[in-house]
Amino acid sequence: MKKIASFEEFINEGTDSFLSAIAPMLGNMEIEAQKKAEELKKQNAGETSASDASQGVFLPADFNPVPGNDDFTLYMQHQQGIAGAKGLIEASLGTGKLAPDTIKTKNGVKYANLVMNIPSDKPQVKTSIIKALDAGDQKTAAALFLNMWKEKWKKQGDQAKMDINKPQNSAVKQTIQKYSSKFGVPFDFATTVAKIESGFNPKAGNNKYKGLYALSQSGFNKYVPGGNIFSAEDNASAGIQTLKDNIKEFKKTLGPRTLASLNIAPWAKNLA
Repeated sequence: MKKIASFEEFINEGTDSFLSAIAPMLGNMEIEAQKKAEELKKQNAGETSASDASQGVFLPADFNPVPGNDDFTLYMQHQQGIAGAKGLIEASLGTGKLAPDTIKTKNGVKYANLVMNIPSDKPQVKTSIIKALDAGDQKTAAALFLNMWKEKWKKQGDQAKMDINKPQNSAVKQTIQKYSSKFGVPFDFATTVAKIESGFNPKAGNNKYKGLYALSQSGFNKYVPGGNIFSAEDNASAGIQTLKDNIKEFKKTLGPRTLASLNIAPWAKNLA
């Protein structure tokens, strides 16, 4: 039996088998991120092979994958569109590329769809994503963006559970409960989306996206023609139907193989 000189050697030697063993528990996206982190350690130590180096590895040394399931990816299609979310997931897995619209320059902002959706308290994530994309490393850029949003989704979800129970949000809570039950989208998921999009303010919005679920007028009209986009009742009805239909379409677009690589909850897998 080979003698292992140190605990560090044991960990390094056992990395592949160890990750394979825990893959069912952590999910493939997190395992992929851990493998990239291990590659970066090797690169920093001068151990990266020529083939590894040619792919480019720009994950920060302190990168840690966020634990938990991948239901947040279902929100990504609401934020980035179905094609954009599909590209992010496939790029992070190394099985595809980012959608062209995701990384194009808009109003003078390079990679606008990504960098404009990075919170101001995550400047290093923004810097690392730009560095990776400048070097053509879409896999790292996608992994960083998705990992950041997985963390944000969890924090927003925890905050939403508290805020939705405040007296001033009682009417919004009842409305979300009504339509989440009617359309088969879990209350906690629908609540988290509303928290992110409007902070539970039915009057929120800008020139393009309005109301509780930040809907475009055309998207709203598809479900509640003639309704009031700033009505919590009407917007929740349209918004939760939009989530349901888009998640169904998103699953079809991803395809069974990519969908199977995600650790999403049974409600989303079974949504019909």
